[in-house]
Amino acid sequence: MALRKLYIVVDCENDEQKEAVQTAFNELSNTRALTSRTVISMYPFFKKHRDDLFELFNMVKTGGVKSLLSVRGGTLINNLRKG
Repeated sequence: MALRKLYIVVDCENDEQKEAVQTAFNELSNTRALTSRTVISMYPFFKKHRDDLFELFNMVKTGGVKSLLSVRGGTLINNLRKG
């Protein structure tokens, strides 16, 4: 297995956020939990459920994690669970 550097674009509001995101990605990278095979296998799920995933991310962005406990959050999570 060969390790490769890949790049992803993330919109950061300031340098503090950039550093926090970089730290999180470095930690994820160092765990070797994410492989090319897992990314490739998850991509069809992402494409199929893109709108629901983005809605969940926006719910967390605006209302915090507690917004996932709402009826809408529960419905979205249930839909994703069913695949």
